[in-house]
Amino acid sequence: MKKATRILSAVLSLLMLAAAFAACAEKNPDSETTPAAVATTSPENTSSAVTDKYEIGDKVPANLRFDGEKIVILSRGRDWCKDEVSSESDGNIIHEAVFKRNLNVEERLGVTIENILDPGTDNYTIGEVHIRNQVQSGNNDYSLICASVYASIIHTNENLYIDLMTAENLDLSRPYWFSGFNKAAEFNGSQYFCAGAITLSLYRFTFATFFNRNIFDEHSVPYLYDAVRNKKWTLDYQYEITSVFYSDVNGDGVAQDPTDKYGFISNYDMIGVDAYWSSCKLDILSRNSDGEYEFAPDQDRIGTAVEKINRLFWDNPGTLRVKNKSSDGEQAEIAKTFSEGGAAMTTLRLIEVEGDSMKNMTDDRGVVPMPMLDEEQGEYRSYVHDTMSAFAMPNTGKSEKEINMLGAVLEVMASESYKTITPAYYDVTLKSKYSSDPESVEMLDIITENIYIDPGILYTKSINSVHQQMRTFIKENTKSVTTYFKTVSRTVPPLVKKLNEELAAVGA
Repeated sequence: MKKATRILSAVLSLLMLAAAFAACAEKNPDSETTPAAVATTSPENTSSAVTDKYEIGDKVPANLRFDGEKIVILSRGRDWCKDEVSSESDGNIIHEAVFKRNLNVEERLGVTIENILDPGTDNYTIGEVHIRNQVQSGNNDYSLICASVYASIIHTNENLYIDLMTAENLDLSRPYWFSGFNKAAEFNGSQYFCAGAITLSLYRFTFATFFNRNIFDEHSVPYLYDAVRNKKWTLDYQYEITSVFYSDVNGDGVAQDPTDKYGFISNYDMIGVDAYWSSCKLDILSRNSDGEYEFAPDQDRIGTAVEKINRLFWDNPGTLRVKNKSSDGEQAEIAKTFSEGGAAMTTLRLIEVEGDSMKNMTDDRGVVPMPMLDEEQGEYRSYVHDTMSAFAMPNTGKSEKEINMLGAVLEVMASESYKTITPAYYDVTLKSKYSSDPESVEMLDIITENIYIDPGILYTKSINSVHQQMRTFIKENTKSVTTYFKTVSRTVPPLVKKLNEELAAVGA
């Protein structure tokens, strides 16, 4: 215990140091991400105003307690997210932050947190099996769930979840909640899932472009930072420089030989291309004047994007295409090839920096947003893998008192996450990797400040998985998207209408 305490103290000191040096600049007021911190009073220190950007506190009354109550949270046991709700005090910077977050919540509210990990690898298990069974049987075994959002939110129409807007002490407008998620998930004043600092996967599952600075130097290619700043980092720009790096190492003339050196390596038939929906500003669902979801994609823009993406993947000898493997195992393979100098650029989720390949990479690397469709787009958008986590309250006979208690628990967990987990991951795990490269630190801010959540991604399974069609477009090197959209322009609008009606009925 003493050893764990010493470790925890050291980690917290590191967190405080990281937070002290964190940037405090104001962000774009129109941004859909967490705004800059404001000076406010923390519930843990009411004697003075705290100005550090992570010490913003919450508005849950300092004397509010629920002594003796146990909060049971069901979450996924998959490697990507099993440490998101709870973790041991084992010296790992992230685990220590999660451990400390839970201690703070328990001590402040007088509750105990029990985390049950679902051992399955199927994202649908929590909602379609556990919560559906709980609701149908009248059991109330779980206080909260932290589950894959795309696999869970689609069952809102079954009345499986409680409207979070009805919970006292839960204020989803606070900076530690992700307003971009709220904008996509809220419907007619009701919202059933929430995400933000409380969901570490919001950062982990965000896609970015990593590049090998050593290889760029060897080929006298300028780093990508100025191109990003000048809004010239586009698919065409990436295409142009990709071929510069290609080298037929063994001289056998064989295309797609993994022993050669490439300009770009990425998955082309699964999650590696999902990210283009956001990065190229290809909206699937928007809102009509009544606030309802509306299917009105810009087919011409999507067609242009598909043409440019296919050109990069199929018409450029400098691109190495990698097939999907079970459980997205190709992502680790791509990270390994990139980290060993096999490619100058790659598309990966930020979580890959936690893997052995990227941690042990000897070459210097940089990171930038994914490229825009064209310069006219004018803004970068970052995509979060649809398996990111979100919290919800199972609609299992909970009393008003219990709902209000869980609202307070969620709120304090979120504010405490922003104070402990966010700096541990963002400033230490991510930014500290680029301590000698302040430009990449600048780029990380651009990446995370421009995360975009499309309702069409959240509710993809309710509208015939339109967003997964990009995988087919690129895998098959589709020359035109017209045929596909000719079909879905007839079949998807009725599904969107049904989605609107069912969400309205649940919230009535």
